[in-house]
Amino acid sequence: MAKYRDVLIICLIAAAGLAVYANSFGNQFVWDDFTFVAENPAIRKLTNFVSFFTRPETLTTSGISKDTYRPLVAASFSVDYFFWKLNPRYYHIESVLFHIINAVLLYFLMRVIIKDATASALVSLLFLAHPVQTEVVDWIARRGDVIGVFCYLLAAIAHFRIRRGRDKKPLLYSGMIMLFAVAVLFKETTITLPLILISADALFPQPSGTRKRSLRYYLPFFAVIVLYMLTRRAVVGPIAQCAWWGGGPFPTFLTMCKVFVNYIRLLIFPMNLCADYVIPVIMSVANAGFLISFFILCAIAAAAFSLRSYSRLFTFGVCWFFISLIPASNIFPIKILLAERFLYIPSIGFFIAVIGLVLKQKDRLKKTLYAAIGILLVIFGVLTAERNKDWKDEITFFTANLKRSPLSVRMRYDLGRRYAQNKMYPEAISEFESAIKLDRYHYRSYLSLGNIYFDRRNYDEALECYTKAESLDPSNYGTPYNIGQVYYKKGDMAGAIKNFKRAVFLAKNSAHLHYSLAVAYYKNRQIEDAVRELGIALRLNPSHRNASSLLKKLKAPPG
Repeated sequence: MAKYRDVLIICLIAAAGLAVYANSFGNQFVWDDFTFVAENPAIRKLTNFVSFFTRPETLTTSGISKDTYRPLVAASFSVDYFFWKLNPRYYHIESVLFHIINAVLLYFLMRVIIKDATASALVSLLFLAHPVQTEVVDWIARRGDVIGVFCYLLAAIAHFRIRRGRDKKPLLYSGMIMLFAVAVLFKETTITLPLILISADALFPQPSGTRKRSLRYYLPFFAVIVLYMLTRRAVVGPIAQCAWWGGGPFPTFLTMCKVFVNYIRLLIFPMNLCADYVIPVIMSVANAGFLISFFILCAIAAAAFSLRSYSRLFTFGVCWFFISLIPASNIFPIKILLAERFLYIPSIGFFIAVIGLVLKQKDRLKKTLYAAIGILLVIFGVLTAERNKDWKDEITFFTANLKRSPLSVRMRYDLGRRYAQNKMYPEAISEFESAIKLDRYHYRSYLSLGNIYFDRRNYDEALECYTKAESLDPSNYGTPYNIGQVYYKKGDMAGAIKNFKRAVFLAKNSAHLHYSLAVAYYKNRQIEDAVRELGIALRLNPSHRNASSLLKKLKAPPG
């Protein structure tokens, strides 16, 4: 009978997942999906597998490749590309299927921890249908989250199965460690698993006849973490992605207290969801937002401690929530203060804590609460289906998110960039100018404005924007190259040469830059200099046809 019940619950979870996310299958690539998949040449060959581990730029063509080490994400996209090429429908279907499977695994994990099938199913369904999960599920670039959690939950299930047994079960134990290692290579936030397992062993009594977990049991987990950190350091660089928020660890701590409370708010009231929250940095202990948040966090911690005998499940859920938020807590500064995707694992702890309290109520009240959760699941499902629509395409996505976060410079810039790509220049100019009003140091908006003016042959306006962009970021080789192009179009070869040379200095190994400099020398009748630069361009890229053609022309005998 129990097996039939489990099968029915699995079917319910699968049906609910498909009902909630079916309208996402027709969505296009959005935002980082382009740099991770659509515009990433590295994933187009399965033979690049080794390079995914040794060359971080194979993960994405954007700057995030300098901040993260997720080799198996690039590998998974390479497999996807082999089968689906660049059809976004199949990428979306795969993400939804993994999310549904994760919900099923969570059900079985809860069944191992507690015997109540109804409570276990509710934890699973809350995780499945909650609107905050849409960022991970609808955003193809977040593939590492859904597959990483798949391995994470399998490893957790293996731990609890070992915990119930009378021996270590070496094969199952080895599989658990391997799953953990794979999870970390998909998503670094999964490194919290051993701490969560330790908290479970501390809170729940060991089954009779089993040995307590020793330090030696957990050592392989921490060995995996150390090995990952060392490899990441060698391949990518420092763990911290940026400087401390507010200039130091103290403002970062004050701000993260408020962020943590915002995460709880998002789980309780998932309204006005946004892909780019603007969070002011808190600089003073006297800030009301910090004081209220700190009080709430202390109250939750006190409740978890005082209720540990009343409801171990509630305390375990609270531990899961806060432990799994550690990677997003800016202990090592990262470039984002708050993001819904950071809740994919912590939300499990939140739902466990809620159900832990419900289970302790009397039967009549418990049934009423179950009914209320059922109604809540329907509401969550509707909100999730509506949020899926925001991910339809880039213009829809950026427009929807700007309504909820109008101060987001990133959203305004990216919307302007998409308008520009679609030749919607007035709209693009408006968004770039709005981004500059919000952040007058946003050099990318100046650069993009310059590109629009250049395309429209307004060279004086383009030069003004490029010059401003260069003053804000002198290390970007693309800006002097663009300035050189303006001078070239205006017939000022001396100005073009001067700026192309600066671009070459900043990016010495670019065949295209050396070729552009050679063309400017040729137009300025500096033939020897042109021949020299063409030779360098061809050494860097022997298949550069334009450089080869021009070099043959310059070396051809007169007449």
